[in-house]
Amino acid sequence: MQNREVVSSTNYISIRDTLVAIDRQSGKWCTLDQSELSNVTLKPGVWDINTLPIDSMYKEQLVKTVAPALASEKGVNHSDNRIFEYLLVKCTSECNYSCTYCYDHDELEKGEKLDASQVCRWVREGIEHCNGCFTLLFHGGEPLLRKRFIMEVTEFAKNYAISKGVKLFLKLQTHGGMFTDEIIGFLTANDFFVGISIDGPAEINDRYRILTNGKGTYHKFEAAYERYTNFMQSRCGIITTPTDASAPHLLQIARHFRDMGFKAWRTTNYLAIGRVQDDWRYEAQEEVYAKGILDLADAVENDLVVENGKYKGDEGFWIEQSRK
Repeated sequence: MQNREVVSSTNYISIRDTLVAIDRQSGKWCTLDQSELSNVTLKPGVWDINTLPIDSMYKEQLVKTVAPALASEKGVNHSDNRIFEYLLVKCTSECNYSCTYCYDHDELEKGEKLDASQVCRWVREGIEHCNGCFTLLFHGGEPLLRKRFIMEVTEFAKNYAISKGVKLFLKLQTHGGMFTDEIIGFLTANDFFVGISIDGPAEINDRYRILTNGKGTYHKFEAAYERYTNFMQSRCGIITTPTDASAPHLLQIARHFRDMGFKAWRTTNYLAIGRVQDDWRYEAQEEVYAKGILDLADAVENDLVVENGKYKGDEGFWIEQSRK
């Protein structure tokens, strides 16, 4: 059978009339219509390729169909002529939140801080080897704990990109609880796009995203939203981690942030590292996660209208209309 590496790390989830293939290592997934793969209607369940109850000929077809969609980027040629497009700068491992499943929590590393001059050298190298566009993302921990560092590196990156005729895209990932007038002014003036890590309304988010005193963090996000509504609606997107608390409610969470005026929302993978090293208790069950994704897709698909060459669903998500 072909593509054994992909097959060995792939789970297949049967739900409704759909088969969801998820690569456990990369988190990539795709969906298939069961009727295209077998004449047998699968009962709901989670399978690997060996236990999947379909004929061998259909298994081979399934592997060939799924492999390209789940393929990793291994084998990329990293020669001296490489092109850089993206630099993620981990400003710090420190954070003033104490989220239960924090993947980045590390007592040994939290005191380490990148040197701005070293980062500027990396930025210069990236800009010199890019193909006309370069993205710089500030990450953490909570990067806004080092706002002066971010400001210094940003200033260098902007000036150097201009000198090389390169289009610079600036991004920041934050928990959204440290916005001030100074920070909002800086992010606006430098045209940042900001990702905010939050898991839904208070009753969902505050299960695991908490402060050091055990209280929830949603009220800090809400206070920032009330003070900086226009900025957050126009320049911020939401990133949610599907856990056993949030995964059953993905549609509710998406609607919550849509109703607040956010234009972008996505999920990221749960990782059993950091504070939850090898602890998978909080991870969403695959069947629950798959159902949540399908509920989202159904909600968009059930009320699509074409508007200016794009599909616009009642859920407020925009999907580019394919053109072949």
